[in-house]
Amino acid sequence: EQFDMSELAFEVVRHTATFHGVDLQLDAAPSIGYWCRGSLQRALENLVSNAIKYGDPSAPIQLWVSSSGARVKVSLHNEGEPIPVADTESMFQLYHRAEEARKKTIGWGVGLPFVRRVAESHGGSVIVSSTAAEGTMFVIDMPIDARPFDHAPSVA
Repeated sequence: EQFDMSELAFEVVRHTATFHGVDLQLDAAPSIGYWCRGSLQRALENLVSNAIKYGDPSAPIQLWVSSSGARVKVSLHNEGEPIPVADTESMFQLYHRAEEARKKTIGWGVGLPFVRRVAESHGGSVIVSSTAAEGTMFVIDMPIDARPFDHAPSVA
């Protein structure tokens, strides 16, 4: 369906601030496109939830929505212990959780695989970078119009 990604991000931020009381900052430019609203809402909620669970609770979580040309980017940044390089690919595998994550919180290891599958089902991708100096950043990059990918075969 057609909707504004910045409005969806605002809803996720508002809900998170109301129920979790965290400092979640949003910088979102209007980005109207064609996507599955429900799956993207859940993907954003998963990213925010992970930032709350694993990030530094004293540092803000930042969320950006931007578009250029025929693409939209949704980026989330948080501070805290970096994700080990060895886990930056495997954490997108179903039921896998990094060793440090298993020590800190309870979870099934389905959130980030879901985020990746949502991005890919929209013709996009998700990348992560994580260092002690710069924090952790997840970026979902997708076409503005994902309708050509509707009903495309997936690996799910």
